[in-house]
Amino acid sequence: MVLRQYKRCFPVITLFFSKIIVMIRSGLTIILLCLGLAIFAQQDPVLMRINGKEILRSEFEYIYNKNNALAGIEQKTLSEYVDLFVNFKLKVAAAEAAGLDTTRAFVKNWRATVASWQKLI
Repeated sequence: MVLRQYKRCFPVITLFFSKIIVMIRSGLTIILLCLGLAIFAQQDPVLMRINGKEILRSEFEYIYNKNNALAGIEQKTLSEYVDLFVNFKLKVAAAEAAGLDTTRAFVKNWRATVASWQKLI
């Protein structure tokens, strides 16, 4: 008689533990995904903020390496280049705030620049 009671409860217990196992797996999956995202976000940290816009390390490194690789141009130290970079970003932000990036002369000049780049490629 006691065995019959356990046989009736066994499917309920099995179902209960299987749901717990699924919840634990789901929780572990979410935790691992969050850790992965946190590690990925740390690989490209924010170096500085200019006018509230975040500048990532990858952006600064790309522009620094591109400009220092050009032949015939004086190599800048990192501290000198940071000053130049900040001034450039501030000038771009001021020009955008003044609406200079939407004037006809700018758009015409930009299109001509892009066309000259396409000829080089």
